[in-house]
Amino acid sequence: MFGKRTFLSWFQGAVDEDLLGSFDAMLALILFSFGTVSNLFGLAAAVLFSPDGLMKCLDGGVTFLCLVSIVLVAVFLFRRKRYNEYSVVISIIIGLMLFPCIFITSGGMGGTFIYYFFCIAASFGFSVRKLRQMAYPIACLAVYDLLMFLSYRGVLPFGRDYHSVNIVPLLIGFSATWLFVFFTTRSCITVLLKERRAIQEAEKRYEELASRDELTGLPNRRKLDEELALRNFRYGIMFDIDHFKQINDVYGHQEGDRKLQELAALFKRAASNEFRFFRYGGEEFFVLSRFDFDDTVKVLRSIFEHVRTELKIDGKPITVSAGISGDLSGSLEMFVKEADANLYIAKHNGRNQCVFSGERLF
Repeated sequence: MFGKRTFLSWFQGAVDEDLLGSFDAMLALILFSFGTVSNLFGLAAAVLFSPDGLMKCLDGGVTFLCLVSIVLVAVFLFRRKRYNEYSVVISIIIGLMLFPCIFITSGGMGGTFIYYFFCIAASFGFSVRKLRQMAYPIACLAVYDLLMFLSYRGVLPFGRDYHSVNIVPLLIGFSATWLFVFFTTRSCITVLLKERRAIQEAEKRYEELASRDELTGLPNRRKLDEELALRNFRYGIMFDIDHFKQINDVYGHQEGDRKLQELAALFKRAASNEFRFFRYGGEEFFVLSRFDFDDTVKVLRSIFEHVRTELKIDGKPITVSAGISGDLSGSLEMFVKEADANLYIAKHNGRNQCVFSGERLF
């Protein structure tokens, strides 16, 4: 009972969201399921139909060894999330180690074990992605052909006689079929993976567009909410362009949009991993700062100066106002509201200034 619970708990842990969401993981799970079920049937067939005595023990033992190998390799590699390697390792273990054992015990490569050849060809096709990895399946095929030849032309174990057949057509037919299965599977998986990468890239582009402001190119309000939830910052700053409504009324909304883009370009030059800008809405921008207070104020002073000297309309400088929030003890909503409240004080007291805790800093 303990062993059953242990295995089931491992299997349940393997089939998690990561496994179900990964193409390689799904293939590994399919191969694992197919291998274990097939070997269970093979073990039952060996016990029921193999000759009594030594042969029954040998055939059953080899099949049981296949089953144990499949499970142990799955436990080892699945826990490390190395799903693509699972089918390669299983193919090499069964093809290059267990098939010679089957040849020795059974005296041939026919019978119920023949399906393994094509199962391994398919698993290699799913797993071999690079040209240099072609050595693995070709080496396996060479071993299979050798074992097949020995089954019909070599000296069989335990004094048994080989079958009188024309081995050349048999080897050609087997090799051609094996290569067809391998290359067909490889071609299909290449196409599927290419399409999957295209879909993933499209989803990534969509997510990036969905989290970026179309006008300014800065991260938008949605992205700001995601970053706020992480709480990996010290201060928040709300920016606002002074007299922006007048710019729109006098010069038109197109000119207002251009000024927003120019300000965003200035912000991008000042941005870093420690000082991130977001388009909050309208003429408002929000900044998350990981700097300490003195460095945050230093960067803000520099931004204010660059705005005054670089952003002009009809030769007149454009200015901004800012409010700083630094209280992370409460809710994120209150954190943003504090910055907005300080911004309101800055605009009410004459604009072109930065306010923290209700007091003007510069």
